[in-house]
Amino acid sequence: MIVGAAVNQDGRSNGLSAPNPAQQRAVIRQAWTNVAGACGFVEAHGSATPLGDAIELQALQDTFAEGAIHVSSAKGSLGHTEAAAGIAGLLRAVLAVHHRVIPPQA
Repeated sequence: MIVGAAVNQDGRSNGLSAPNPAQQRAVIRQAWTNVAGACGFVEAHGSATPLGDAIELQALQDTFAEGAIHVSSAKGSLGHTEAAAGIAGLLRAVLAVHHRVIPPQA
C-alpha cells in the first residue's frame, strides 16, 4: 500500500541536477507527515547524479535519523529519463511492495 506522497518544487538552485537542500528536506518531511510515520521504503526521485543524489539522501537521512529506512531509485538503474522518471519510480515502488522485495540499486 502506498500510504503517502508529497510534491514540491525545488526552489532556487544552481541547476536541474542540483536540488535545493532545504526544499528537499521540506518535501520529505511533508511526505513523512502525510504517512504518519508508517513507512519502511522510499522510492527516491534521485537525479542520477553524484551531486543531486547526495543532496536527496542527506535530506532523507536528516528526516529519518531516528530509524532505518529502505531507499531505492529507478533513476539509479535507468538514468535520467525526464518525464518518464516519475512513472518509472511509481511502478518500481508498486512492484517492490507487491513482491515484498526492494530492487537492488546500481
